[in-house]
Amino acid sequence: MRTRRGESASKAVSDVYDTYRLVTANDGDGSVAYAIASAPQDVGPWCADALTETFVEEGARWARRINAAFAAAAVTPEDLEVVGSLAAERITRPPPS
Repeated sequence: MRTRRGESASKAVSDVYDTYRLVTANDGDGSVAYAIASAPQDVGPWCADALTETFVEEGARWARRINAAFAAAAVTPEDLEVVGSLAAERITRPPPS
């Protein structure tokens, strides 16, 4: 029987890995990050902070968890750092219009 905590931990790893794959596959030109930057209220800064915290500051921990949970994943802390820092920078400093 799975505990609620176990399901939440599995969901968190899945969410981080999904975010990594989505940003990697769909934000090569920055269009996703720039769209997030123009979102209402504080969505842009919140996303930039979450990317920095998760992918840059905690990248080693998340890379280990992703690779343990998904056999086909070969994510390094450096992969997470590059993707997270680039997307966060694009969100906080969108190109001039």
